[in-house]
Amino acid sequence: EHELELTFLHHGRQESISFRSKPVGVRFKTRRPMIVSDVVPGGHAEQLGVKLGMELIAIGAMEITDIAPLKALKMLRVACETLPRTDLPPWSRSDGGDGTWASARTPMASEGSCGDATSGAI
Repeated sequence: EHELELTFLHHGRQESISFRSKPVGVRFKTRRPMIVSDVVPGGHAEQLGVKLGMELIAIGAMEITDIAPLKALKMLRVACETLPRTDLPPWSRSDGGDGTWASARTPMASEGSCGDATSGAI
């Protein structure tokens, strides 16, 4: 069984979370530090306890705090491609910017993908 362990820093505490399927359902800011900027409601990340504001500090055993954010995102996408796909609905942030979510096809939850090259979504 494949899994992807991500380690986060949140309120001064390290927390490792193991993902077992994609889409992961999280978006990161594409600058240092890599902070969770969006979590898909009801998605895999939310179910496992990922919260806005958590800082991604490691992918598996590799610490990423000194790696360029776009390189770290590429590493993250490569790692998550090994995860089996679930049949979660494809969610995306609404255009209103009001924090609501609407059904739509996006890189955050596209078929067989863990996001695109620059959006910060997996």
